[in-house]
Amino acid sequence: MSTAYDTVLATPFRRLGLSFDQGRLAALDFIDGDQEEVTSLDISVLQAVAEIKQYCQNADHAMNIELQLEGTDFQKRVWQAIADIPKGEVRSYGQLAEQLESSARAVGNACAANPVPVVIPCHRVVASDSLGGYCGETFEKSPRGLMRIKAWLLLHEGVLKAQVDGEPVSDEG
Repeated sequence: MSTAYDTVLATPFRRLGLSFDQGRLAALDFIDGDQEEVTSLDISVLQAVAEIKQYCQNADHAMNIELQLEGTDFQKRVWQAIADIPKGEVRSYGQLAEQLESSARAVGNACAANPVPVVIPCHRVVASDSLGGYCGETFEKSPRGLMRIKAWLLLHEGVLKAQVDGEPVSDEG
């Protein structure tokens, strides 16, 4: 089944399908396969695409995209707490649960329901002993490879360091 997106954007980690409601970003989906890039000429769509492209080029870019979020009050509280995590930092599900006076499982479920991953940076939420999950997937069960996206985003933001054969990889000679 194919979803009609307002725009399809190629990024270094996966194609993104963006859907808008009343000029605000309502959903961001990771698209499998080679769906052709499509760009709407709507100004709000063009602005959101520009913001995402700038972030992909420079992790220090703070995206400023108007959102139209559908979710429970609790989910919206979790998403706001996630949005408040600074670039280059992570929080554990347990830390967010404590902050929100909830449980780590409830926080994880709200993370998995995030309609605009990357923009609301749920990749910055990790387990106390691992990367945790991403968009409902874990390393053990990641049929769509979404955990690779989480790792890419954390590498991009400098949270993780790439290693090859146990040695750090840098882009310096």
